[in-house]
Amino acid sequence: MLSTFLSEALQLPYVPYTVTYLGDVVVSQCPCFIDENTELITAYALLKNAEIDDLPAARS
Repeated sequence: MLSTFLSEALQLPYVPYTVTYLGDVVVSQCPCFIDENTELITAYALLKNAEIDDLPAARS
């Protein structure tokens, strides 16, 4: 993935992502980067919690 290559080239800390298939669907994957002391909160969850009305529709 482009962000992985850029982060590596710029010597920035990053979580490497790869592209693979899950059945017949293309997905991106990465090693787990959270632990028992870390919680993942998505930007979408923050925007939704802030009641911002112009969120893009979720794709199915």
